[in-house]
Amino acid sequence: MNKLTRITGFLPVRHADRRPCDRPGHTTGRPPSPLLLALVLPFLLPYQPVRAAVVHLTATADTYITENPGLGGTGSIHGSDTSLWLARGSGGNREIPLVRFDLTGLAGATVNGAFAQLTLQLVTAFNGTPGITQTVSLRESLVGWDEATTSFAGFGGTGFDEAAHTGPELLNLSVTFSGSPPEPVVFDLPASVVQGWIDDPASNHGLVLISQTTLNQTDLVFASRERDGGTLAPALSFDVTPVPLPPAAGLLGLALLALSGLGRREAGSRGGAG
Repeated sequence: MNKLTRITGFLPVRHADRRPCDRPGHTTGRPPSPLLLALVLPFLLPYQPVRAAVVHLTATADTYITENPGLGGTGSIHGSDTSLWLARGSGGNREIPLVRFDLTGLAGATVNGAFAQLTLQLVTAFNGTPGITQTVSLRESLVGWDEATTSFAGFGGTGFDEAAHTGPELLNLSVTFSGSPPEPVVFDLPASVVQGWIDDPASNHGLVLISQTTLNQTDLVFASRERDGGTLAPALSFDVTPVPLPPAAGLLGLALLALSGLGRREAGSRGGAG
């Protein structure tokens, strides 16, 4: 046994036993560590900032509830109707539209600006009369509702109560039917309301439109999402900054890291079998 064997515990390598990668000055060609790639590549690629985007949503639920016997009375259900009626007759025959949007796909996003735009399409008024005007109060619903089962008498479990079942007024808007439908009516909805629905989906019970014009035969009629194949459905538009996604390079590095670990495990199992 020579001196090299005694010191290192390895047999001396003869020239004939050398593989090409053992020759002096020859590198193994081993690729960079996948972990290193995962850490370095995101900084080597051009930075892509997260840009704001405009979101357009159509209502996922809408209906109206009413006291008006001419529209079915307090127990009537209108979730499948093509119209959303709005009125506040002097005899107390209220007609109250309800609209809700699904924002669950925007979790973590930030709403930009001061307002979102709620757009309803006005399609007619009482007897189609041009010039009919109402003052409309826009509010949040404080209780949940289902368009397939909601009625005036059953709203909130006790019957609709404006003070108990709606939040503070968000907007007060004068709306006039000009006689040339469909006529878009745009309500500036505070962005903080939409942000609240994104951050806490359980708080999203939609919006309530309440007429403040106590006068008979001044009904306004908006299109529901069931009208004309949904082309005139209530819509909500706003500007958001979405949640940033992981850099593609980082994802690539992590994938390489996983594949590298898999390869090592497979090589180890083959070696153990031999």
